[in-house]
Amino acid sequence: MKTTKNYKNYLKQEKKYLIEYSKKIEDNTRKFKEKIEIINTQTQNLIKLKHNPIQDQKDNYLWFVYNQKLLEEKMAEDGGYTTLFVTLTLPSSFHKYSSHTKKYNKNYDKNNTINKGYRLLNSSFRTIYKNFRIDRKHEKIFFSKVIEPHKDMTPHLHSLFYVKTEYVQQLIKHIKKTIKNNNLGMYDIEEIKDISRSSSYLLKYVQKTTNPQDEKSFHFFNGWKKKNKIRVFTHSNLDLPRFIFKKVNSVLKLSKGLKDKNPISEILENCDIIVNTKDKKTRDIKIKEYGNINGKYRIIINKTRTVYNINEKTTIYNEVKFNDFVNISPKFRKIITTSTTIFKGEKDEMDIDIDELLEEINIEKNEKIYNYKINNFKIIDLSTNETLYSKSDFMLLDDYKYKVHLNKEYTK
Repeated sequence: MKTTKNYKNYLKQEKKYLIEYSKKIEDNTRKFKEKIEIINTQTQNLIKLKHNPIQDQKDNYLWFVYNQKLLEEKMAEDGGYTTLFVTLTLPSSFHKYSSHTKKYNKNYDKNNTINKGYRLLNSSFRTIYKNFRIDRKHEKIFFSKVIEPHKDMTPHLHSLFYVKTEYVQQLIKHIKKTIKNNNLGMYDIEEIKDISRSSSYLLKYVQKTTNPQDEKSFHFFNGWKKKNKIRVFTHSNLDLPRFIFKKVNSVLKLSKGLKDKNPISEILENCDIIVNTKDKKTRDIKIKEYGNINGKYRIIINKTRTVYNINEKTTIYNEVKFNDFVNISPKFRKIITTSTTIFKGEKDEMDIDIDELLEEINIEKNEKIYNYKINNFKIIDLSTNETLYSKSDFMLLDDYKYKVHLNKEYTK
């Protein structure tokens, strides 16, 4: 029988491995970014890309908090919703050691990886909110979801559900049925009486893990998340996509000096935001608007959507330039990052073994992947009609040099 000493050694070795894994990944990313030079074609200023993963994690956490508070406020204002706090865990076969006895679990199945457990939790969660029906009609529920590691490294899920008060018991019944059908482990379903406290109720469970305050804690959580391909935060609806918030706030500094006000609300109140998305194949254009049409600033974003069928060997990395990388879809980003990992960073004309790639990132063959490229992102001060920022003013230095060279050749 394996003893508690084995359990302690297991945790120690796993944590050490994940910390080193995180450090290696982030160091490689930093080195890659250091090679990238961008030029502002209007001012001729050179820009170096920086990499601060600890700050990025803090920003991710704050982004979740901002959106969760907005969702809470909307539900409270409506007055017709009740909040359920739900915790889902994995069955015994996913736990190598018992967290209670700290001894080896004889029911453990070595094929039940952390990523497999994560996918089981996610699929169960999707069943809860997508298949909730009242009188055979789908009933929309709002939610926030967090995935974090258990003491023995297996993932578990915390979530807030906002459901119309008259359907609370039906939702509880539906959740229990889903848990039973998917053979999940222990669970907890608790009704929160004061809806205005729902955010703080959730955050007290997840803050320490998902918002690490020191470097060691960060690298452990970051390594656990990235090694097992886990998306930590999910919302049912976003008032403002993060890439818009991040760029607008970096230029306009609207969140600076705010005390009790939500930074997302501040941007939505002060900005008229228009996003035009053109389908590369059909040429159709979809328009989405955010914010206040009477705002002080106008934000115009032009995007192109490309659909990829992942069903054959293809050159992948060259589909997306690095300066578009942060704006592409999560699944396509997985393809880029995983392909560069598999092929040891050889980024020129990579001929990807698609079977190996799909197995690595858990994407099915023939699944459609949507990639969104931002062609331009413009911020205009309406009081002066001055363009404060335009993405088209920035180019990779090598591309700019080549363009200048071509112009010189053309004018000879």
